Amino acid sequence: MLRIRALRQSQGISLRQLSEKTGISLKLLSKYELGTVDPPSSKLVTIAAALGVTIGRLYSSARKKSPNIVEAPHT
Repeated sequence: MLRIRALRQSQGISLRQLSEKTGISLKLLSKYELGTVDPPSSKLVTIAAALGVTIGRLYSSARKKSPNIVEAPHT
């Protein structure tokens, strides 16, 4: 899942400001944030650059370690 909204809000950037910085319409950015439309890689590059982050930072971590789980060593 993309973290565009969380990253944008953490930087105090409005959706309109991000739209102006990227040239991507408000409607389309909103759909990206809601996850109803998957952006093409070219748009991810543009959004990441506008937010000053890597493309990897746009994605939420699908796997979070639990403090109660110990992973077995790889052999």
